[in-house]
Amino acid sequence: MKDKIDFGSDSMEIDYVRTVIKQLILKKAECPEFKDDIDLFSTGLNLNSIQYIELVVEIETKFGIKFDNKDLLIDAFNNVGELVRYVFSKVELKHKQE
Repeated sequence: MKDKIDFGSDSMEIDYVRTVIKQLILKKAECPEFKDDIDLFSTGLNLNSIQYIELVVEIETKFGIKFDNKDLLIDAFNNVGELVRYVFSKVELKHKQE
């Protein structure tokens, strides 16, 4: 996977996606600072299922994407890094289809 998506005169880098997602998580998490490999749920950020769905909705709105139904399950992503890569790939796919 590339780390940058070109939109003609504009572009989006994976670091931007990571920053936005971390900011959204910080509004919900009990941890003020975290790395990409931290667990989203039990042993890491302690997000519950409602917070996860709220996070998904916020991500979908922010990036104009839709999560696949199978990825709405609470165990779909083990950590922040996996979530970032998933969102970046969905944004990239959306751009290719436009």
